[in-house]
Amino acid sequence: MKKSNILKLTDEKKHYINIMRGISILRVMLVHLGLSWFYPPYSQYVGIFLPVLFFVSGAVSYYSFLRARNSIEYLIKRLVLIAIPFYVFSFFVFLLTATLYPEKLPETSHLLSWVVVWPDFSTIFFPLNQVWFINSLIFIVLLSAPLFALSKSRTWVLWAVFFASICLSLTNTFYYPAYDTITTTEILSDMRWGHQFWKSIMFLGIFIYGGLHYRYLSNFSERTYGLTALIFLLLAAIFFFVFDFSFQLKDHVKTHSIYYILLSFFGIYLFLALRKQILFILGKIPKAEALILYTNRYAYSVFLLHTLVLFCVEKTFRLEELSDEIGLALLRMLLVVVITLILAKPLGDLSRIIAHRIRKILLTFVISEPTPG
Repeated sequence: MKKSNILKLTDEKKHYINIMRGISILRVMLVHLGLSWFYPPYSQYVGIFLPVLFFVSGAVSYYSFLRARNSIEYLIKRLVLIAIPFYVFSFFVFLLTATLYPEKLPETSHLLSWVVVWPDFSTIFFPLNQVWFINSLIFIVLLSAPLFALSKSRTWVLWAVFFASICLSLTNTFYYPAYDTITTTEILSDMRWGHQFWKSIMFLGIFIYGGLHYRYLSNFSERTYGLTALIFLLLAAIFFFVFDFSFQLKDHVKTHSIYYILLSFFGIYLFLALRKQILFILGKIPKAEALILYTNRYAYSVFLLHTLVLFCVEKTFRLEELSDEIGLALLRMLLVVVITLILAKPLGDLSRIIAHRIRKILLTFVISEPTPG
């Protein structure tokens, strides 16, 4: 495929992808700070927007693959930028652990779990469970390389993977307990990776769909996207009432039931349908747009830092167990957001410098001419 013939994302589309990712990262941070606990079970439904992160990651990765000379270059570029922020963050976590909680330092035999971005969360002195997303994204990117390569000559491959994930969800929801069968296999259980494997395979479909959408469906009107969102919402409602599904979203998130999948696509297309309105509002409030784009630029740093900052704020100011103290809970949320955003820049800049240098070194082994972009 000639480089000149490669379809590219327009600057306008890139900008809105950045907006969606920035908003989604802020949503993740606020959820972990208590947003989903304010009015359960209704507040749990902010969780339907989590798949937006896989959707936009798929779009970015697909076009990154098209720009790359080969699959190895694609993998180096994507994996280095995803993994290095975690490694840099982990270095500082080890320093803090050695200083404050030396008994929590991982044994040498456990260091490999940090290398593969799957540490034992129970041994870490603060909550770091959100790392599942980075681990899942690494696995998905690895799977995407051969799929994207095949799709160059067999365009149906990506569609097949997407529909296979939908069929797997339907099968598990109605016909066969695939989730229980897969997640309890001995090898996955030994790796503490049964649920993570299932979740990654299900999110692979949404990741792939991100590339498919921007390749084939990104030029439709916002009204069309709004109608599409409505269709997904109606389908979710039909499944909910006909099959008497639980209203607790957490019951569907675990296995990625078809109800959760439909609501996920409702959330994605609602974002796309509201593009003009969101951009109009941000145009009127430049500081809000700057905040969202800042969060997008330092997405991995914000994603990793916020639970550590939350832990420190709770311990320092004794702001724990605030379920009945709305005012203090909001103050804690504000403190964590501000401190996280301040710390995200130096961590993100350092990670980016290291990642670019490592990527440059690795690329010299696979290509002999300067890389584009």
